[in-house]
Amino acid sequence: MLPWIILCCAALLVCLLLSVKLGLRVVLRGGAQVWVKIGFFKRQLYPFPEPREKNPKKQKKDAAAPEKKEKRQITWGAVQRLAEALLPTLLHACGRFRRGLRVQELTGRIVVSDPNPADAARRYGTLNAVVWPALTLLENAVTVERRDVQIYLDFSAGATAVSGEALVTLRLYHLAAIGLTDGLKMIGPVSRFLKEIKPDKGAKPSDPKNNTNSAAA
Repeated sequence: MLPWIILCCAALLVCLLLSVKLGLRVVLRGGAQVWVKIGFFKRQLYPFPEPREKNPKKQKKDAAAPEKKEKRQITWGAVQRLAEALLPTLLHACGRFRRGLRVQELTGRIVVSDPNPADAARRYGTLNAVVWPALTLLENAVTVERRDVQIYLDFSAGATAVSGEALVTLRLYHLAAIGLTDGLKMIGPVSRFLKEIKPDKGAKPSDPKNNTNSAAA
């Protein structure tokens, strides 16, 4: 009986983990802010946090013993073969990713203004001609749960102002399904690409002094 209870608890835990939402929130109010959300945890991605100061001892060690790594020989032919091998799988993965994507919130307020009223009116018409068809395409491509976008024309504001907020979410099980199906298909082409661009260990780097001497001779 106990093994069955442990198995059921493990299955329940896996289901709870796979149902966790991954979210990306973008806020435009005076400046841009980007947040990533995993379940109840939230972390700011932009503006970037200030980097911590490194220990001076570690900096001296890094300066004293620099690591020499051989560069991979990436060629256009190898990249082209990799793209041709991955393109069908990537298109299929993008389709599954699109079906799992949810735009929970999409709000925006654009106030169009310009010192020249004719330019303001022209810009207002251009925005209306671009924004509304783009939103229609977005709603046809992914699920948009809440949308509130407004465009105003104000001749007295003096400058155009944009503010808004967007929250895009994706369940973890969608990424897991994509990784188990399409991700496994990408392992073979990527491994062949890495082997193809791997530097040749037997080849010795040419000495610039010898090159100059031979050229002079």
